[in-house]
Amino acid sequence: MVRLQPMTQEEYEDWRSLSIQDYARENVAAGRWSEGEAKSKAEREFASLLPNGRATEGHYVCCIVDENASEKVGMIWYALRQESGSRFVFVYDLRIHEEHRRRGYGTAALKRLEEETRGLGLDVISLHVFGHNKGARDLYRRAGYEEKSVLMSKKLSTP
Repeated sequence: MVRLQPMTQEEYEDWRSLSIQDYARENVAAGRWSEGEAKSKAEREFASLLPNGRATEGHYVCCIVDENASEKVGMIWYALRQESGSRFVFVYDLRIHEEHRRRGYGTAALKRLEEETRGLGLDVISLHVFGHNKGARDLYRRAGYEEKSVLMSKKLSTP
């Protein structure tokens, strides 16, 4: 149903700008960062993870393309990672354009990623999702992802 197609430089620049803004906003909403520091922290993280932009080795920044309509319906950024001797694919960003949501593209992109992961000789895909992002959490659960760690907080009222 979908293919993962490497982004052009122009697509990459547009996505990077939007994604940094979204990542900053998500971290503020999660209570991890203040609004004043969020954009600069997000920019630093992206610069660290993608020092050579879309050409960063082991990272794949792709458009999600509907194979039938040849239309770009979203994007995915994933990378090869290794921790404690285990190699796996890590999804940093998956987004379906607003007008294409709730049509199965997210599920199809995750299925395609499973094929790509097997093609790399790997059998694990991991990701992080913010707790307040119910839509994404539901998508990942339906696709068979299991929660491995849950960070919880409680905001106390001041006396």
